[in-house]
Amino acid sequence: MSIEKVLEYSFGLFKRDIKVVLPNVLSWIPSALLSLILFQATSTLGKMVSLETFEKIFTDVNLLWQIIQTVLVYVMISIPVFILSAVISIFLYCAYSDITRQSLKRQQISLASSFAVAKTKFWPLAWTYTVEFLIGLLVFGTLLALGIFGGLIGIALAIFAGVIALFLMIMFFYETPAIVVLENRSGWEAVKRSYEIGRKNLGSLFIVVLIVGLISGVVTNGMASIPYFGLVISNLALLFLDAWKYMIPNLFYYEYGKKK
Repeated sequence: MSIEKVLEYSFGLFKRDIKVVLPNVLSWIPSALLSLILFQATSTLGKMVSLETFEKIFTDVNLLWQIIQTVLVYVMISIPVFILSAVISIFLYCAYSDITRQSLKRQQISLASSFAVAKTKFWPLAWTYTVEFLIGLLVFGTLLALGIFGGLIGIALAIFAGVIALFLMIMFFYETPAIVVLENRSGWEAVKRSYEIGRKNLGSLFIVVLIVGLISGVVTNGMASIPYFGLVISNLALLFLDAWKYMIPNLFYYEYGKKK
C-alpha cells in the first residue's frame, strides 16, 4: 500500500460501507453549540453597541465594562464546549482506529465494537496527548525564554525555531492514535513509538499530511462559497472529510509503521 493507496483506500471505505461516516456525526454537537453561542453573543453585543453608541465605547467606562463582562461570560460558556469537542475528537480517533482495523482484516464493520474500543482506549489516548502537550510546552517555553534573553535577533530565531519545532511535532505525533489503539501502548511509550515511525518515514508522512491539509482547505473553502446551500453542503462534505482524516493515521501505520 503506497502513499496513493493509503489515500485511495480510506476514500474507498465509504463505498464499501457508508455507515463508517456515522460516528463523525458526534462532531456536529460542539459545532452546533458554538454556533448558537456565537449567534447569541453577536446578538447581545449588537444590542449594546450600535452605530450611534460605537464612539462611546472608549469614553463611557460603564458601557465598556458591560461589553467586557458580556464577552467574558460567553467565553466562559464556550470553554466547556471546547472541552466537549476535544473529548469527542479523542473518542473518534479511537473509534476510527478500530474501524480501520476491522476493514483491513476484511471483517464486517461493527460500530458497536468500535465504540466499545473507543471507551476502553479513551483515557490512554487522552493521557498520551497530555504527555505530548507537556512536551510542546517545554519546547516552546524553552524557545521563548531563549528568545527573550536574546533580544530582537533571539526572538526572530526563536520564532523560526518554533515553526520548525511545530512542524516536527505534528509529524512525530501524527501516529499517536494508531499506536495507542493498535499497539496497546500509552503515555511515554506511545510517544516514543510515534516518534520512531515519524522519524523513519518523515518524507512519506509529510506528503500525506500535506495532501490531507490541501484537500481539507479546498473542500472547506470551496463548499462554503456555494450560494444559498453552501453551509449545508460544506457540513455534509466535512462529515466525510473528517471521517477520512481520522482514518489516515491508521492506514499510514499499517503501511509504514506496523512491524512486519
